Amino acid sequence: MMVRPQLADVKILLVEGHPALREAITDYLSYQGAEVRCYSSPDDASVGIDFSPHILLCEIKTPAQGAFLLLKNLRRRSVNQTDLKIQAVGLSGLSSSADERKVLAAGFNAVLQKPFGPAELLHLLSRLLSR
Repeated sequence: MMVRPQLADVKILLVEGHPALREAITDYLSYQGAEVRCYSSPDDASVGIDFSPHILLCEIKTPAQGAFLLLKNLRRRSVNQTDLKIQAVGLSGLSSSADERKVLAAGFNAVLQKPFGPAELLHLLSRLLSR
């Protein structure tokens, strides 16, 4: 009996500036069954807005306005798609609780501190998708 991948039929938009990390996350999520589109910056990702992702994984850098604007545009677009509620995760190297509060206040559902492991990422995504 074949086991269905945990992220089968899930679309993920990944924005990560570090090429090796971007590739590793993409490979792992693809292996888990997700359809992943990846970009190196929020500006680049804005061209992929028609992708209609279920999840946005976006690196948060200072200043974080690019990530915040991307999320706002994705959510504005998804208003017309009643079955699509984008879950957003900020991937952050910023360590202060004030920085994390800013990310959450901007509309992100969660913040995942770098470095993180594959199991931690999968657990968080599974939790967000079950909402």
